[in-house]
Amino acid sequence: MKNNLLALKSLVIRNIKIFMKNRMMVFFSILAPVLSLLLYILFLGKMQIIGVKAELLSKYAELVAGLDEKVVDNGLKMIMDNWMIAGVVGISCITVSFNSCTSMVRDRANGTINDVFAAPIPKWIVYLSYILSGFCISFMICFSVLIIGIIYLVCSGGFAMNFLNFLAIFGTMILSILSASFCMVLIVSFIRTEGALTAFNSVFSAMIGFLTGSYMPIGMLPLPVQYICDFIPGTYSSALLRQLFMEGPILKLSKLFNGADKNVINRLLSDYSIGMKFFGINVAPWAMALVLIGSTLIFMALIIIFYSNKKTNYFALGRLTNKKKKFSVKK
Repeated sequence: MKNNLLALKSLVIRNIKIFMKNRMMVFFSILAPVLSLLLYILFLGKMQIIGVKAELLSKYAELVAGLDEKVVDNGLKMIMDNWMIAGVVGISCITVSFNSCTSMVRDRANGTINDVFAAPIPKWIVYLSYILSGFCISFMICFSVLIIGIIYLVCSGGFAMNFLNFLAIFGTMILSILSASFCMVLIVSFIRTEGALTAFNSVFSAMIGFLTGSYMPIGMLPLPVQYICDFIPGTYSSALLRQLFMEGPILKLSKLFNGADKNVINRLLSDYSIGMKFFGINVAPWAMALVLIGSTLIFMALIIIFYSNKKTNYFALGRLTNKKKKFSVKK
């Protein structure tokens, strides 16, 4: 057992070093969420604030009666900033987990995995090393993105979380990375070449941001697409992160807007996926956490089933089997 743990540690460190040596991969893994944040700051943020402000003035004009326009704009900006940072952290947990799985495909394509299997260690150690290294890589990068987001909130005046909120956000991020890591390992198991991995990543990264409500609120998507989003674990992690990020700003906003009730503010922001609905049924925060835990266990079980079967084993796919040819002897 001690030798297995030592081998696992060595393989995890090896996978992390290989990923970190690819500086372009590390750079683009961090650049993608930062670009989303910059797009929001430069373009999307103002549009969303204008949209919420228009709805506020049309439906709840009494809340801002007598308030200076700058005060209203600053309050709405604080809400939208936290909404966007939560989405950036949520989407990073998924995209970075996918990028961290590139070593699996590269090892299989280059035949490096055959050298690893020649060592006297169980195969499950090799599979587990990819999952653990992916989790460690995703955690380091996503935590960096979280810190960048918090620094932006502090500089923009939108920081309104306490220490308990931060711990809850930190725990939700870990659950999200765990769920995404197991899911991405399972998906990447079906990809055989680095070219196919790159092509799939370009489509996947663009699509998953909309399906999890990170780029735009799920309430603005067509109803059939919303039903699809209900079955994606990343949607629940993004919604849970938004609730935790926006809890403080909503309290501040309710006091700012003439002591408005929190429910009124929530109704105003109902289209911005602060909460989560499963086919119209409200999902509580504890239920979202259970979805993330349950999805992690489901993906783990699928990986065990997938790798335990020789016919569907990831590292056995695509291998040529030597069939014995039968020759008929003429008498």
